Amino acid sequence: MSINTFKTRKGLVCGVLAFLLLCFFFFPLLPSCGKKEVVRNDLTGVYLTIRNETKLDYIEVSGTVGYSPIFSRRRFPVKGAESLEPGEHSLAIMVSDDLGDEMLALRVDGYVDEQKVVVGFEEVTLLTGQMLEVYMILEKAPECGDGIIDEGEECDDGNTVSGDGCSESCEVEEGYTCTGEPSSCEELCGDGN
Repeated sequence: MSINTFKTRKGLVCGVLAFLLLCFFFFPLLPSCGKKEVVRNDLTGVYLTIRNETKLDYIEVSGTVGYSPIFSRRRFPVKGAESLEPGEHSLAIMVSDDLGDEMLALRVDGYVDEQKVVVGFEEVTLLTGQMLEVYMILEKAPECGDGIIDEGEECDDGNTVSGDGCSESCEVEEGYTCTGEPSSCEELCGDGN
């Protein structure tokens, strides 16, 4: 489901989408955009409040159920819009009612000068016909290549070179297994010996 589509059993809710996006972009200017005013009982999704301590050029929001993306990375504010000042910012994410009772994993990455500087992760079990409030504090982004396995990293071998078992983005490469901190990676031979 695309974050741009926002379907419910009653069809498209474009008017609600436009209002919610206005609340996100102009939250300080619109007093009617408080948490309680936009949460609805007949829609399935989350009302995400993000807290950042530093000024950000933009954030990217993504969500998955299991290993399947429910919506791909979406950038807020969009290119050309103002940056995000320190503080709280809110965003409503509506999904298909079919996802009720599923675990939604949300990820938010915050960027300054095209460099990821903060991240946030939250998991929430969706409930059909309910908008759930989720609060996320963005924290310093893990540094791949520092030899410490941070949240969001599968391995960290102390470098950012692919081809040695732990990729440049700190993911275990196909055909390898990695253990320890810093990670030591070994190639799997696959012949049982």
